[in-house]
Amino acid sequence: MLRLFLVPLAVVLVCVGVFLLFGLIAGDRKTGQDYVNEIRSGTEIRRWQAAFELATYVRSKSPERLREENLVQQFIHLFEEAETTDPRIRRYLALTLGRLQDPRAVGTLVKALEETDDQTVIYAAWALGNIGAIEASPHLARLLGNVDSGIRKMAAYSLGALDHPDNVPALRKVLSDPEVDVTWNAALALGRLHDPTARTLLEQMTRRSYLVQFPEVSPAGRDQIVINAVRSLAHLGDPSTRPRLESISREDPSTKVRAAALAALDQMPESQTDTEMVLPSP
Repeated sequence: MLRLFLVPLAVVLVCVGVFLLFGLIAGDRKTGQDYVNEIRSGTEIRRWQAAFELATYVRSKSPERLREENLVQQFIHLFEEAETTDPRIRRYLALTLGRLQDPRAVGTLVKALEETDDQTVIYAAWALGNIGAIEASPHLARLLGNVDSGIRKMAAYSLGALDHPDNVPALRKVLSDPEVDVTWNAALALGRLHDPTARTLLEQMTRRSYLVQFPEVSPAGRDQIVINAVRSLAHLGDPSTRPRLESISREDPSTKVRAAALAALDQMPESQTDTEMVLPSP
């Protein structure tokens, strides 16, 4: 699942921000149908705001409940109907469809990958990864060649989230992408897919001396990069990475990072040459 291993770095913060912001301010008791009605017939400003709030509403509800209320198909139709209107409506509806994880939305979201609005493409790509739409893999792979680095980042993230070995060749190609966070996402995805090609870069991503070269990354962001790299290394299952993980579990200044390294060691196979093992703390 997406939440367990990969973070699409700065790009996904846009998506997460949508949910966090409106989770705080959208406190009324509207139903999903109320939001559908507002998106269809509200004023220009109110329509995109309602789409924005709908994303938070869906996050707090059971997908099964929304399916029972026959709202999913209405959300899909709204997304399609909004193609010529405010692009913000489609962006937030893409988030809604991704949250619902309903395969009926896959075809519509795949078509959205061809749009000219970069943010809509990014949100649709995220949604396809969150749904687990394996059939969208070729379409997402094509996005790895997009001129927009944000689109390439999200495509790499979603391809890893789909957890299918056929996505490995495309991800290997972007390990040499000129944008470093695209290569980081590709490496994390390859680790998730058990591909050893990314091992060297993943180990590098666990080194603070390497990450400080990127001043735009906050200290908290560095912690998260190390944590995700550690988790991807655990997925590789390569015993040769054990010494690095042991070092992180003892020496990293962040307790969260050390805990992640201990958890990764607990998943790793024993090395034939290493006789000592760092045990997870209680």
